[in-house]
Amino acid sequence: MADIFVSYSRHDRKRVAPLVELLIAQGWTVWWDREINPGERFEELIDREITAARVVLVVWSRHSIPSSWVRNEALEAMDREILVPVRIDRGRVPVAFRQSQAADLTRWPAQVDEAELEHLLSAIAEKLRSPYSLGNLGDYLSFGKLSFGKRRSGIRHPAFLAMAFAAVMALAVVLWWLMAPRPQTPELASSLAVMRLQPATGSATEAFLADSLAEELSALLAGVEGLQVSNRLAAWEMPAGLARGDIADRLKVNYLLEGEVVQQEAGLQVALSLLRVPDEAVVFSGTYGSVGTDIQSLRNEIALAVLQALGLDVARLSSVFAEQLRVTSNSAAFELYLRAKDLLRRSGEAPELERARDLLIQASQQDPSFGLAYAAMCRANLGLYKVSGDTGGFQEAERACHRAMTLNERSAEVYLAVGQLYEYSGQHDRARSEYERALLIDPFLAEALVGIGSARLGEGELAGAENAFRRAVDVQPGYWRVHNDLGRFLLETGRPYEAIEAFARVTYLAPNNSWGFSNLGAARFGVGDFEGAIREWQHALEIDSESGALSNMGTAYFFLRDFQAAADKYREAIAQAPSDFRLWLNLGDALRFIDMPAPGATTPAGAVTDASAAYQRAIDLAAREQLINPSEALAVSAQAMAFAFLGQLERAESLMAKALALEDSDPEVLYDLALTSISLGRPEQALEGMSRAVALGYAKILLDHDPMFDPLRGDPRFQQLASAVGG
Repeated sequence: MADIFVSYSRHDRKRVAPLVELLIAQGWTVWWDREINPGERFEELIDREITAARVVLVVWSRHSIPSSWVRNEALEAMDREILVPVRIDRGRVPVAFRQSQAADLTRWPAQVDEAELEHLLSAIAEKLRSPYSLGNLGDYLSFGKLSFGKRRSGIRHPAFLAMAFAAVMALAVVLWWLMAPRPQTPELASSLAVMRLQPATGSATEAFLADSLAEELSALLAGVEGLQVSNRLAAWEMPAGLARGDIADRLKVNYLLEGEVVQQEAGLQVALSLLRVPDEAVVFSGTYGSVGTDIQSLRNEIALAVLQALGLDVARLSSVFAEQLRVTSNSAAFELYLRAKDLLRRSGEAPELERARDLLIQASQQDPSFGLAYAAMCRANLGLYKVSGDTGGFQEAERACHRAMTLNERSAEVYLAVGQLYEYSGQHDRARSEYERALLIDPFLAEALVGIGSARLGEGELAGAENAFRRAVDVQPGYWRVHNDLGRFLLETGRPYEAIEAFARVTYLAPNNSWGFSNLGAARFGVGDFEGAIREWQHALEIDSESGALSNMGTAYFFLRDFQAAADKYREAIAQAPSDFRLWLNLGDALRFIDMPAPGATTPAGAVTDASAAYQRAIDLAAREQLINPSEALAVSAQAMAFAFLGQLERAESLMAKALALEDSDPEVLYDLALTSISLGRPEQALEGMSRAVALGYAKILLDHDPMFDPLRGDPRFQQLASAVGG
């Protein structure tokens, strides 16, 4: 047990570390790492350590002030009269704690007020009845100049993927993950994959009914305790021609449900077989029929037969499962819902999203208590906001999600939709809470685990994020998406070679999906293989033309200084994602270099106008993004950069200050602001910003090759910075 319990936000770990070293140098024992041994409960560990401590040092910062954990720990300390507060940021400390004067270390550790530091040590020493000494402060500040940051962006101003952190950050992540608790997989009676049901005649209507039935079966069976159901997409996207045993091995299941759907005049007829693998023994087979297209009743009958064949006691199934057997009593509303989900399943384009939304509105009118229809409506409206930037779509999504929660409190699908809404609007803690509620209903819901990982990453909790991403791989090993998300995380945290392995797994599990190749390209880019990256992205585009691969190819060409090819790719990307402000910013950069006159030459007539128009469009779209998520610093820094390039220097300077106030530890924000400083004629400020970005992991390969830094290349300070960066 330690003398001092340090309460702080993980965001501030690098700033707190030198303070802890100074405390330890006094001969005091300090608990601050929050290490958890296997089988230990986090709450119990915190309670034990804080109870044993004789001093609780609360580090108030802009990250810790809103933290419920830190506030609760501060209350515990205040009640026991062992609270010693310190401020490392300007911010409004909660009223309850203002009676305790906090030492002011707001520039720590870059600048140290020795009088304030002595005040802090004196307060601690008084409670511990122990002497103290400032000693040589340099001994404790040598590693305190790094701070935590997070990347949310792609390459340069990327569309999908993030650049890497420094190697020291990667090592820290690995160590934390090894110490973090890994939830155990629930005990299973069986594991099952519902394969894509085959339409007998191949008609469009029959195919829709077959897919809808298979999807509904997967979703319903996933709510059964003791049964693991493989993700629908994992099962459906297996490479063609695989033997059943190979499919089961990739999905890590021991049963496959497969069959054929026939649409007849009286209704549907489904012939099904449940196979045990790898011996392919038929556990049961049967033919089931419906009156008309009543898929809900047909689904329920088949699900109960499958559970009985697996030896599960149907009479003892959970009430959650029982509730899902009848989500609406209106068959017309259910069919409208299925048709809308089919549109959402097949496309993310605006026309299909609008049609899906309209169908769901009709379904909710048919049955106003149909909660799942509102959950799907939430997803449709959120999708419309993403592709169009219309803030009305976001507000409609929010209303639909809240209506879904009111109507159906025991559906994992509802909580998943609400979590996605909060995540997209930057409310990471609320998103994580909803994803966790979804997991209580379906412990194998990979999308919820991935959502938790994304929320943790947004909160700067890298260990928790990796834990969640790897947990998703554990519970759905055959689902390409979870390997893809793990790969993205590894790429973002400075481990491109590990990311390449994860993305290679994606291409193995889903060779006809472009994402794996697109992300392999990003990983190759991260290690400086620009030509190889272009080849991977070209392969991705041969499968599916999408804005991410096009934008990333543009960036690779930009780094190879083929600015015309870069602009062409950015334009192609914008044609597919016209509301992405990052794409317009990239296009402006490429056009500016194309139009840049040679020394002594005049600027071509109309040339700057093209770049200016692109920058103005980026500004407009980024401003719209802020309406939904006011704390999105990247949208602000992008505007600052664009205004600077347009020559509107006062607005650029104002936005630069605002971006730093929102987020001063994001390498990409710092990158944008460094370029803004170059345009403002402030090379020292640009170098300072890039030095901080480098400390947070801005990759050497990008610093070496990015044309945007050409104005600084002759500066010895920039050359020294570039030579000091790791790979």
